[in-house]
Amino acid sequence: MGILDIFALRARSEEASYILDLDLVQDLSARSYLKRMALQTSIEYLARAIAQTRFIVKGTNKAEQDALTYKLNVRPNTDQSAANFWHEVMTKLIYDGEVLIIQTDTKDLVVATDFQRDEMALYDDTFSDVYVKDYKYERVFKMSDVIYMKYANQKLERFVDGLFADYGEMFGRMIDRHLLNNQIRGTVSMPIKGSTYTADQIARLNEFVKRLYNSFDKPVAIVPQAAGIEYKDIPFGGSNQEFKELNELKKSVTEDVARMIGIPPVLISGEMADLENAMTSFNKYCLGYFLKLINDEMNAKFFEPDEYLSGAKIKMIGINKKDPLELATAVDKLRASGTFTGNQIREMLGEEAVDNVELDKYVITKNYQSVETVALEGGDNK
Repeated sequence: MGILDIFALRARSEEASYILDLDLVQDLSARSYLKRMALQTSIEYLARAIAQTRFIVKGTNKAEQDALTYKLNVRPNTDQSAANFWHEVMTKLIYDGEVLIIQTDTKDLVVATDFQRDEMALYDDTFSDVYVKDYKYERVFKMSDVIYMKYANQKLERFVDGLFADYGEMFGRMIDRHLLNNQIRGTVSMPIKGSTYTADQIARLNEFVKRLYNSFDKPVAIVPQAAGIEYKDIPFGGSNQEFKELNELKKSVTEDVARMIGIPPVLISGEMADLENAMTSFNKYCLGYFLKLINDEMNAKFFEPDEYLSGAKIKMIGINKKDPLELATAVDKLRASGTFTGNQIREMLGEEAVDNVELDKYVITKNYQSVETVALEGGDNK
């Protein structure tokens, strides 16, 4: 913070205390920046993937089905688009470990900012002190009336709560060392003729040194030279090794968090090596899990058991949707062999079934004839 080696005054000079009162000690506190960066990088990647999900609603009531489809895919509430809404849901789910979605009196879906969960043994858990932004709900919500999801990743919790303390201190020390090695250093010398300086002279001298130091923060520094006072810069003689160490530490922590969530580190770092296998792993073991977590909760809360068993359901189509052009040959085999109907294959590919009788039939051979009308050729059957 100050200039080193400013003056060499007499050992017993009373005024020396005014010059050497510079605080050169910096507190080595753990940096929360490292924790936020590592978590937020993985959360952002996963949240963006979930935000691109499309919801297909099949209900028993056409009007309710259309209204819910609009809420889930376009505008859950008056203030958020569907993409922003699901991004917020995933951020709170991973960062806080749980998320509460309530349905307002106008059927809007909103994410609770804060809430208190009261667990029951034989009855529905309840949620009280529910806040949405600055608004507090006075009523108590039952578990059956809300969408509540919990992400129980104890390994991630232990890492965040414990290991980050060590990483934070290490990161803080590395930053301090980097700042120290790149500190602006210089000496200011002046003639001493055997007499001490007055307090006013020392104050003016300190003011000159401060102006000299502050000028180094500007792109262009022009400092007037005072008679008898000489400033000499001490050149930096270190290396850029600290930059590499800082980047390696940040990368290591970020990759550790990504692995705990289930995201292959190569997707976070942007490396192109083995990208296809990494995406397959992400879709199957990370994205697929969260899609099912959301899908199961929404089906349980929006439909009664008998409605669900009758075919009413919500289906989520994420970015893990299969490309039909890449699977054209396999689709042809499945259809021509009579194993699946056209609508069954459409649903496998993430498309909606269509109201076409022909696509509900099992066909066989390359001609796609109906199984019931296929005539066996040869022999006595002509």
